[in-house]
Amino acid sequence: MDKKIKIGIAIVTVISVGVLCAQAMAAVKISKSKFSRGKSTISRINIQSKPTVKSTKVGTLKKGIPVKVLYRAGDWYAIRKDKTHLVGYVSAKYMKKYVKPKPASPKQPSLGGIPGSNSGSNTGSNAGSNAGTGSGAANPGGVVLSSDEKSVLDLINAERAKGGLKALTPDDKIMAAAREKAKEMVNKNYFSHESPTYGSPFNMMEQFGVVYKTAGENIAGNSNNAAAVAAWMNSSGHRANIMNGNFNYTGIGVVASPVYGKVYVQMFVGR
Repeated sequence: MDKKIKIGIAIVTVISVGVLCAQAMAAVKISKSKFSRGKSTISRINIQSKPTVKSTKVGTLKKGIPVKVLYRAGDWYAIRKDKTHLVGYVSAKYMKKYVKPKPASPKQPSLGGIPGSNSGSNTGSNAGSNAGTGSGAANPGGVVLSSDEKSVLDLINAERAKGGLKALTPDDKIMAAAREKAKEMVNKNYFSHESPTYGSPFNMMEQFGVVYKTAGENIAGNSNNAAAVAAWMNSSGHRANIMNGNFNYTGIGVVASPVYGKVYVQMFVGR
């Protein structure tokens, strides 16, 4: 039976602040926060109803997700999640100022992708290897790729050659980010450009030390490499990333998936 094919686009939260009783607030100093947007520095932090660990837990905040910082209460920040409008307190020890990434080019990098597209064939073996494993081969830049990664890179560069574009060169830091993204999508059972751990593809690249002027990401779920690339080429958003002459470096992750056969992540960077 044919497995599903999926290719995709990017995505990424006030109970209003209540009047706390005088007894609860007497022990903490209320002051203006030095920054209005903050983010957690650890993978997950508890949101408490009051500025104390003994209060009720009302939610959690994941690493890298920006929130509104309302004020400081002693060793705590009063925060508000953008989407759910949840207000609570998080430890200042695990919070830092959130700085929105500034693209170096005037044009916002394109993610590409159309969720749920069924473009492309779904034939072939369902066998897959995890990114970074297998009989790898060295490529320009000295990066060693798995057989699946090399296959995808060769297919992508063949399409670029048809359009008179230079081949993409694999980069070790971009490879690390793409491999981690593919692995995380399988392990955490999601399919999205927005990582619950690292945020947007752009934020994730930056956290892996990737420097770029322009950037993009394609993701796919398919049973084999050729079908995955064919599906991308049959989708305008994905094809635009593959055939973008401003991109010159890439990272590829391919991980075996119980849902799709394999999950594919390709990150593109222009420098």
